[in-house]
Amino acid sequence: MKNMARVASINNLLLVDDCSKSWPAVLKGVDYLKKNDLLNNIQMHGPEGWIYRGAQKRWCIGSYNVKYQADPIPRSFTNVTGTLSVPCKRRHGAQSIEQITWDKRVTSTDRNDAHVKSFNYYKSLPPNLGNIIEIGAGSFTQAHTIVEGKTATSITLIEPMAFHYMTNVKRCFYKNGSFGSLPTTILSIPAEELSNTRKFDTLIMINVIEHVYDAISIFNAAINLIKENCIFIWHERLCNNYRGVVNSEHVREFQLHPIRIKQVIAKQVLSMFDENYISWDTEELRRLQNHGVYFIGHRRNMVSKTFIPQHPPCFEQIGGRQTIIFFVSYENATFIQDQLKLVNNAANTKLIVIIQTDEFNNTAISNVLQFLKIRILISYQHLHNWKKEVSNYVEPCLFIILHLTLAILEGSDTYCVGNSGVTVILMGYSSRRLNNYDIILPAYIHMPITNQIILIWNNKNISFTPKIDSPKFTFIKEKVNSMNNRFNV
Repeated sequence: MKNMARVASINNLLLVDDCSKSWPAVLKGVDYLKKNDLLNNIQMHGPEGWIYRGAQKRWCIGSYNVKYQADPIPRSFTNVTGTLSVPCKRRHGAQSIEQITWDKRVTSTDRNDAHVKSFNYYKSLPPNLGNIIEIGAGSFTQAHTIVEGKTATSITLIEPMAFHYMTNVKRCFYKNGSFGSLPTTILSIPAEELSNTRKFDTLIMINVIEHVYDAISIFNAAINLIKENCIFIWHERLCNNYRGVVNSEHVREFQLHPIRIKQVIAKQVLSMFDENYISWDTEELRRLQNHGVYFIGHRRNMVSKTFIPQHPPCFEQIGGRQTIIFFVSYENATFIQDQLKLVNNAANTKLIVIIQTDEFNNTAISNVLQFLKIRILISYQHLHNWKKEVSNYVEPCLFIILHLTLAILEGSDTYCVGNSGVTVILMGYSSRRLNNYDIILPAYIHMPITNQIILIWNNKNISFTPKIDSPKFTFIKEKVNSMNNRFNV
């Protein structure tokens, strides 16, 4: 009876059968509705003598007292779990409010200092966090305070509005497409769409679940992205008293945070980890008058599973099958727009990946990220291992095409567009020219147009190793002296 109040319109009619002393549980339910002001009116109908199989039959007829409620119906709202999912339309509405919230604020953090205190200053974390992923990074990330004083190998940021934040929020931490000096990958997609093929050493998820459209999908994806015995840093507020009815003065809060999980869900998640640190009561939770949990733990050897059915994908299903990978430099970010526009408008394009070949400024970011099918951005620090990084999300291409046409776009599943630079191939044999490489190689490496340099050494009788250390440089020693070696690369 209580759950059905959520589907009632303002001009609703409520009919309840078996509303008599013969079914005391029904009367108890009706009495509950009355006491909690969920009914406008209700009356019993039915002849006193109407008996069926020895039981008195009567009807209750009335209407629900409808307060403010969301239009969509949560998938699995119960008094036990809270609201675990909402329709995509509701979630997109919450994202719009989130955008407006951060576009207008002049700040560079999102309660980072309060979270640092609540996690006991992250003292339980190891000094090396390895490959990090942060789900729901927001405009400023929580990772940038977590990694202070620690080391890391790389970072991946999952934030469906990442590219909006980079172009609209003045102090967005990863505004230029990278996270400090760390090799960075930014996925501007909902976390529910994540592939579980890649594993990370550290996963950060702080105040994320209340913003999503499917809590169970997020938990499953997140837990399965963590390597066995590796780290989970998690905070979420818990809505243990939530009953699905929100007063009108709390409309914005209800729209901004559509998901409401309860402690029973949190404990199910925590059961998959060995505890390093946990707190259910912090100064920050008391300040906001919230229930919640702050947790750091190591993942046990188990797969996250649930019997609760999950939503179909929510983010835009464009229908194309091709992924296009663009190598973009600071210099070509403007004139490459025609190619980006062509690919973005092509019906067969599913998504676009941008690989930086050097550091972007604000203008370059704005020129590139205006196209909606761009979903992934990989920072220039990944340039030397771009194929490995790209392979975590799409099939990397074997050939780089300078310019795409609509006819080409009807072909294979993945294309690379290499407008960013050239590969320089050098061959050497004579020892008299060794000193030349000390001049030639650095000169080529510092040219913005150069993507990579390959030096082929054809003289097996003379030992030679170039004095240069650069991710752009590859040195090959051939066993046979042949001018054709230049073509083998």
